[in-house]
Formats: sequence, structure tokens, C-alpha cells
Amino acid sequence: MEVPPLASTEGAYWYLIALILLLALASTLYIVGVMVGSLPDPSGLF
Repeated sequence: MEVPPLASTEGAYWYLIALILLLALASTLYIVGVMVGSLPDPSGLF
């Protein structure tokens, strides 16, 4: 099953889902980094 082109609605959904998964993965890694202490705690910014 090949990924449909971006021109179609299904293709747009595929790219949107991939983008959301990528953002979720990045934020999870950042939160883990904060918990471990290797990254600055963002709570001081709010």
C-alpha cells in the first residue's frame, strides 16, 4: 500500500497524522530530558 499524494484528502490526512506523531515524540523526549535533568525546566517561563 503506497502513500497517496498530498493533493488528495487522504494524503493530507496521512501527512497530518505523521506530523502529529512527530511532534508528540519530540515533546515526550523533551519531557523525559527535563525529568532526567539534562534540559532546563520550562516551568519557570510561565
